[in-house]
Amino acid sequence: MIVVSDTSPLRALLKIQHLHLLPSRYQNILVPHAVMKELNLFFGGGKDLSQILNSLWVEIGIIKNKNEVELLLNDLDPGEAEAIVLAKENNASLILIDEASGRSKAQSFGLNVPEFLEFYLKQRR
Repeated sequence: MIVVSDTSPLRALLKIQHLHLLPSRYQNILVPHAVMKELNLFFGGGKDLSQILNSLWVEIGIIKNKNEVELLLNDLDPGEAEAIVLAKENNASLILIDEASGRSKAQSFGLNVPEFLEFYLKQRR
């Protein structure tokens, strides 16, 4: 199962110290470079990102279709745009993305977008 994540789900789980839920549910999470960049900018050295950077369950994915990313940047931020393209290019089983515009765009491409809060609550049970 290929799972791609945008920035917000990772950031939220890091903030509440529940990042361990992702590797307990999914063997591997694919993230684009823009997501890692956004995480670094958001936490700005104040948060230890080693849980992500040094983990065996996170893989940094390379985007092939830069033109499609550029088109999506008209409506989305870089992390969302790259995550959607990465999910499409890798035939991802699902994409973790929580912003309404990103979710809507991902669904318009036929990507499986679980409700993030629902996903989180299921993992805590």
